[in-house]
Amino acid sequence: MMKILIATTNEGKFKEIKSFLGDLPVKLVSLGDVGTKYKEPAEDQPTLEGNAILKAKYYAEKTGLISLADDGGLFVDALKAWPGVKSARIADSKSRRNELVLGKLKGKTWKKRTARFRAVLAIYDPKTKDLYLTNGETAGHILEKAIDSDNGFGYDPIFYVDEKKKAYVEMSVVEKNSCSHRGKALAQMKYFLRKQFGSRHIVVPLAIIIKDGKALIAKRNDPHNKKFHGTWEFPGGAVEYGETIIMEIKWINPGEYSKFKLIFKNNELFKSIIGDLVGIIEKYKL
Repeated sequence: MMKILIATTNEGKFKEIKSFLGDLPVKLVSLGDVGTKYKEPAEDQPTLEGNAILKAKYYAEKTGLISLADDGGLFVDALKAWPGVKSARIADSKSRRNELVLGKLKGKTWKKRTARFRAVLAIYDPKTKDLYLTNGETAGHILEKAIDSDNGFGYDPIFYVDEKKKAYVEMSVVEKNSCSHRGKALAQMKYFLRKQFGSRHIVVPLAIIIKDGKALIAKRNDPHNKKFHGTWEFPGGAVEYGETIIMEIKWINPGEYSKFKLIFKNNELFKSIIGDLVGIIEKYKL
């Protein structure tokens, strides 16, 4: 399996990225997994893009692995986009960095506390020299006081997301990834990586086939997915090019639908679809 190095020394950031990309057909490794401790490169570029590229290339050349790196920054409108590219380097600790930003905004009204978080991701292959970038941005406000929590990292305790009506630090990893600047950049990167390393598929739409009062269902043959392997469902899904599928099928009577609905007990959409289908079968005696 292809290895991709998540080139960050920030454990919280590594956790977020791995959570987002974890279902890709690649092995995600950390700097701690490579066995050698490398000196961090000086992030001396004037842009987020420049620093993300610098780190991705540095660690890729050092390890020989395809490397994914990022750079992000908090851009506060009332402070003329400060701290911006230097967000991670204005002080030696998270609490001190937050204090500096809050101090500069002391006395500012809510309308004057607008800010944006930006992130750039860079992935670099040391063998092919291929480089790909994605970016994301989230708008919000700077709180008047940091939220005391062990959750999150960086400026999470003071950055309030307008869309979610809560601070980053108040969100789970999944919720934060759904709206954060890094999550938006990761969504684009995930699409790119899936095209690069994922299998090519033929998508087969869900089919509901009814004949002589009976509905056709198929037994799922998916030994790599134990949660669904061997379950009965309507025909449909996806197959890889060149793949041969051997599928067991059977016809069921409308009376069996109440049992069949249990397959989708955690999916309200499917329960709705199947419930409507049962009603149609019984109403028109199909």
